[in-house]
Amino acid sequence: MLRIVAPTLFALACAACAAPATPTDLVGRYVQARVNATDAPAWRALVGDWTHEYRADGHLIVQQIGGMHIETRYRIDGDILTLDDIGGSGSCRPLGVDVGSARYRVHFIAGGVRFEALRDECMGRRTGMTIHPWLRVP
Repeated sequence: MLRIVAPTLFALACAACAAPATPTDLVGRYVQARVNATDAPAWRALVGDWTHEYRADGHLIVQQIGGMHIETRYRIDGDILTLDDIGGSGSCRPLGVDVGSARYRVHFIAGGVRFEALRDECMGRRTGMTIHPWLRVP
């Protein structure tokens, strides 16, 4: 029994040690399940449908369908995503430099990504990034 269990446990442990993410792993377009009022976002303007487009040149375009848009620079080192807002109608940049930037841990999941806030003082962005997983679309 131990001979069967030990290799299985080792394989499971190694699966958790997957190679760190690279910028190209994140490149693409993602959608989020609709943010509803029942999700209780602190900022009601977050209610709606959202897309993220991570471009290979380090730009992230965030769009609320029929609403806000945000242009952001991004960098990914291992599993750490760093964001720095450039501008747009929903940008956190006007709230201050520290609020305009953020750091998240990226968790790649089946069909998309989930973000864990490490540092983000912009409550609207923090809620929008973490309230639901983001699913990759073609």
